[in-house]
Order: sequence, then structure tokens, then C-alpha cells
Amino acid sequence: MPVNNRPDAEGSGAEKAGPMTRENPGIRFIEGRGDILLIAPHGPVVGGMPRNDENTGLLVERIGRRISRAAIINDEYLKPDAGSGVSLRNRRLDFNKARQARKHPLFMEWLRRVIHGPGLTTVVWIHGLSDRNALGEERKHRQSDGAKGARRELHALIGYGQGRDLWEGTGESRYTASHAVVRRLVDLLGENGMTARVTRDNAPNYRGRHPGRMNQWFLEQGYGLDRVQSIQIEIRRSGFRDTPENIDRAAKNISSALLCLLGSRPSGGAGEGGNPRVHDGNGLSVYPPGNEKQFP
Repeated sequence: MPVNNRPDAEGSGAEKAGPMTRENPGIRFIEGRGDILLIAPHGPVVGGMPRNDENTGLLVERIGRRISRAAIINDEYLKPDAGSGVSLRNRRLDFNKARQARKHPLFMEWLRRVIHGPGLTTVVWIHGLSDRNALGEERKHRQSDGAKGARRELHALIGYGQGRDLWEGTGESRYTASHAVVRRLVDLLGENGMTARVTRDNAPNYRGRHPGRMNQWFLEQGYGLDRVQSIQIEIRRSGFRDTPENIDRAAKNISSALLCLLGSRPSGGAGEGGNPRVHDGNGLSVYPPGNEKQFP
């Protein structure tokens, strides 16, 4: 079932194509605390239909609002293909690729403003995993585990830079988060109804290791893990991104896992308690000061 991933979405990115301006940036920022930054790089709606990593934008929006954390959502930019090419004007950018993400000044501006606040920021990139690929990875994990125990349906893969460069056959892991944080996140997602696995070290995709991808951008820029930890979560479609009910349930479950990961609870901003304002490019504002990290 197609799900419109913007509450006010009308028409398509193509209809709005034109010079990127602060009034029409094609991406949105949802304000919230800066100890977590949620990003949906591939969640556009075109012609009223979700495209690329379907409904990840809506999922990120609902998580951000529920836990009062900052979020950046790509609403209009399709990933370029062989026939379209990279174009800011024509809404063709892949925000998971650093060279393309830099072409949108507001994307990088918002990202930097969050991570430059005091304390540690955990950046969570929400991607989509097709059912077919989820099943294929599930089988490979079972093979590597020796097919021990009952079958567990794979719902999500976690990438944080593990494994070597498979194409060059060189290098080591380029970890973007601590093992303890990732292991805890896997456990918490499982406790909240989402069976997650750390992507295999020798998997061709889903590891967040490529130095040209945004999961690695923080390491490339010299940020240590005491300042930024970056994790990408690949979420299967069926049961999590395919219907409004499943998206709501997935948002609730992921929100619970992230809050437990931080050892905190929402306060005065979102979900059951409030409603963060949406930043559309026309100025920045913040929540009242508190002990927790705030978006600057």
C-alpha cells in the first residue's frame, strides 16, 4: 500500500523543481534535542507516491516527533539514475553520498549545527531494505551461524563501518560507532519487536563503510567517537514501512529502543507530550535550555 510520507505533500518534486531556496529547500528539519540526529536521506515523495527507500521520511518524522530529537528529512530529491544525472535544480541528489549531499547547502548546514553542539551526538541514518534483500541476508546470516536454533525473520541490518574494503581487498574496519553502543541497539530493537543483525563483514552493501558515504563523513572530517557516533539502519519494507499502521508501530518501537539506548525519556517536546516545530529554512530556533544536549 503506498503511503504518502508527508502530511502536507501535494504534487511531485518535479513540479516544484527550480532553484533551491530557503523557502523551497526540498528537505525539512525537525527541531529537537541534539544528542540524537535522525536522517532520512532517501525518503522523497514524487507525484504523491513514496519513492526510493519508501516511507523512510515518514518513519523518521514520527520517530523525531515522538522522542523530541532533531531530524533531517529528504522530501523531494530522487536518487540520480543513468538518465537524469546529479542536479540540485531538478531535485536529483543522493544524500547518502558526501559529494552530492554537499551540493545542498542547507543539508550540511543543519547537520553541522546539530553535531557542533556540546556533548555526543548519535547520528542515525534510516534506510530501506527490500524484502527480497532482507530474506537473502537472513539466509546468509543463518549459514554463517550454522543454522542453529529456530529461524528468526530479519527485520533490519545495522552498519557502522565493519569489514574490509571488498573491492580493493585492503584496509580494516572503519568503525563509526562503538561496539557496545551497536550491540546494545541490536538488543533493544529486538526487545521492541524488530529483529536486527549487524551486517556481515563481507557483505557488499549495508555496512556503512565506504569513505564516500555519509555514514563515514564524520570520521573523514576528523570527528572522534567521543563527539559523533554514526549508525545506519536498513529496515525491511513488509511489516515496517508498508502501511500506516506498521509505520506507526515501527516508529514507536524504534523510539523506545533509542530512548533506552540514551537512558532517557521524552520531555516537553514530542509524541505523547508535545509537538516539535518544523524548520523549513526560514530561520532557526531551539528548545529551552536544559541539562541535555540542545540543538544550537
